[in-house]
Amino acid sequence: MANTVLVKRTTVAGRVPSTAQLAAGELAVNVTDGKLFLKRVSGAETVIELGQTGPQGAAGPAGPQGATGPTGPQGPTGATGPKGDTGATGPQGPTGATGPTPAHQWSGTSLRFFNGSTWGGYVNLKGATGATGATGAKGDTGATGPTGPQGPVGPTGPTGATGPQGPAGADGSPDTAAQVRAKLVTVDGSGSGIDADLLDGSHASAFARLSGATFSGTVTAPNFVSSSDARLKSDIAPIADALAKVQALNGVTFKMTGSDTRQMGLIAQEVQAVSPEAVVETEGVLRLAYGNLVGLLVEAIKDLAQEVDKLKRTAP
Repeated sequence: MANTVLVKRTTVAGRVPSTAQLAAGELAVNVTDGKLFLKRVSGAETVIELGQTGPQGAAGPAGPQGATGPTGPQGPTGATGPKGDTGATGPQGPTGATGPTPAHQWSGTSLRFFNGSTWGGYVNLKGATGATGATGAKGDTGATGPTGPQGPVGPTGPTGATGPQGPAGADGSPDTAAQVRAKLVTVDGSGSGIDADLLDGSHASAFARLSGATFSGTVTAPNFVSSSDARLKSDIAPIADALAKVQALNGVTFKMTGSDTRQMGLIAQEVQAVSPEAVVETEGVLRLAYGNLVGLLVEAIKDLAQEVDKLKRTAP
């Protein structure tokens, strides 16, 4: 059966033919828009544009995920939070009892000790008197001076009785170090306050208490002990700006005048500028008490520890 293609046309832009204007299978052209229309009969009559986009099909499967992009720059670090309150200081422990002070007596040549209940016998620490040396030659007689005027004769006093002559002592020699030590051993006891068997320098402080001394050579001892009991101190205050004070000092090596030995230490003038408590001036010369710097170094280390803690808290 032959089909007749019927084509209608219009030059009005945007015009679409209606179903009443077209027969089934009839075509219409909008010449201005360049569109072709067809009347379709499929259940209800409709006019469709030929070549237009059909309904969207089902979504296809998802493609593979692309590579992760680079990480963006880190934002600025937030401000450091406020420092927490300092904890309360713990109670101070009870003060220990003061140890007993040993009693002793010194006669000028002999020594004895009190053991808590009785006195020990005197021990002579001075050697016997040696023999008298020979009499030196007689010097020349000097010129006779002029005779002075004679004074008045005083009254004659009574003649005292002649005392008996004592026996001559035996010739002796000064005690050796071993003999002195042996004599001290005889009075060594629990209450004597000494250890005569350790007279090798370990207990020298039991025999010599100096209020001050100056040495020109090297002083060597097993240990140097400083008095540091809180009961001996007053007006105690913490060391401020310890780290800054340590940073102002310079450790140096040097030679003392008159010596070829190279040493290591600090300059007293630099220490005096930041910590005068550790410097003593004697006879116009500055002397440095190195032991007094221990407290400064302890506080400086604590300042450094606080700086490290701050860095740890602000680290990303």
